[in-house]
Amino acid sequence: MVLAAALVGITVLVMHRPDRDQQLAALRTSIELSADEIREVLDEYERFALGEDAESIADRTLRRPALLNDDSPDEDIARFHFEAATARRFLHRLPARTADPGLTAAQLENLLSVTDGRALCLREAWVAARRAGRRLGP
Repeated sequence: MVLAAALVGITVLVMHRPDRDQQLAALRTSIELSADEIREVLDEYERFALGEDAESIADRTLRRPALLNDDSPDEDIARFHFEAATARRFLHRLPARTADPGLTAAQLENLLSVTDGRALCLREAWVAARRAGRRLGP
């Protein structure tokens, strides 16, 4: 009787494992997509700051030079540079965190929530900083 119950339990676990693995893989993919949103904003800033095309040069010299100042007295610009720095550190640590095979679905969901929050916060800070840079002008 005990052996039969154990066999049923093992069978149930084995049958549900692919669903669990798929859920964990989907969560990891969602985290990576959210991290890509963070990278997009950081790339936009890099294009603004270092781009050699005419639009980037005009934007940083004629329209928003204050946005380059990572020690700006403007609250929105300073907030963006702070958020960008923390986002870079977060992205640097993220692969090691998501690669941990021992993470549960709940832990990955929490990490996804944190990643989504960081992406949203960075995007909002970028928009506000660009607006502030335009307001401050050359």
